[in-house]
Amino acid sequence: LFQVLKDGGKYFLDTPNEDCGNWMMFVRLARNQEEQTLVAYQHCGEVYFTTVKPIEPHTELKVWYAADYAKFMEASAVFIKEESDVSPLPPVAKEPVDPWICSSCGSTFATFALLESHQCIHKDRV
Repeated sequence: LFQVLKDGGKYFLDTPNEDCGNWMMFVRLARNQEEQTLVAYQHCGEVYFTTVKPIEPHTELKVWYAADYAKFMEASAVFIKEESDVSPLPPVAKEPVDPWICSSCGSTFATFALLESHQCIHKDRV
């Protein structure tokens, strides 16, 4: 099941149902980054997909959320790896990031993609 947002609510797409499905019934969720071929993101209420690497013929399509979209959907943006696969990384100092501010209502967002998605609600009111 894929989760999407519409009109402030969360909805699930039952893609395996052949009676009401489309090409999405052939797409499965990626279990790890290596098998991921598509990334999903939402813009103005519509869900879009883009490839993350060249896809050879007869390759199964496997998708996961874009990082900003995963955060927005409260889903994990990072695949969980086995303990033996994880190598410790040195700490990285993060610079403070200025938030993106909605000029219509003053709400703040960590990324431009989240701001852009939020602004769709204001387009309906114009």
